Amino acid sequence: MTFSGQYAKTLLDEQNQIALLGTSAKDKSDYEIGLAYQGALDHALHLGSGIGSHGRHVLAEPYRKQGLFELKELMA
Repeated sequence: MTFSGQYAKTLLDEQNQIALLGTSAKDKSDYEIGLAYQGALDHALHLGSGIGSHGRHVLAEPYRKQGLFELKELMA
């Protein structure tokens, strides 16, 4: 996480650091910045993959073009 924090400090300007951390990066350690940065990336990845939009088929995006799958069909 420390490396991610160091990278995020070079990548993000002051305004985006405040948006990500709620405060300036000057008040946080590299580890804390990296943890927040990775959490934001994970959040964006999961939302972009459809985790928030499929109801009971939360992670069904890979199967979307093959029709509706229920859990017992996926486990077979």
